[in-house]
Amino acid sequence: WMLDELNRSGRVTLYIRFDTGKSTIRPESRPVTDEIIHLMQETGSLKLSVEGHTDDVGTEESNLILSENRAAAVVEAIVAGGIDKSRLSKAGYGESKPIADNSTEEGRAQNRRVELVKR
Repeated sequence: WMLDELNRSGRVTLYIRFDTGKSTIRPESRPVTDEIIHLMQETGSLKLSVEGHTDDVGTEESNLILSENRAAAVVEAIVAGGIDKSRLSKAGYGESKPIADNSTEEGRAQNRRVELVKR
């Protein structure tokens, strides 16, 4: 499904779970990172940008740093799975690109995301 979405829209939104306020990927998100690794193993020409996003809780500066660190953690997990780092780039956007309303918990949860963007 990831490849289909990447081919259709150029990006896919993932909800990788992290420890609160940290860039530590939670164990329950291992299947998601494993699926990214498998996708990249099966599609040798695929190059991705891993983009981190946060909700608006906290300062803009701390959210930017957190989103950058989370994107880097996902890249590290993919590289640890055997994917060449040259096929990946990373970026953090903090709270600057919300996809939902930050005034509700549901909206904030949607904004805490990682996007894979086809390069």
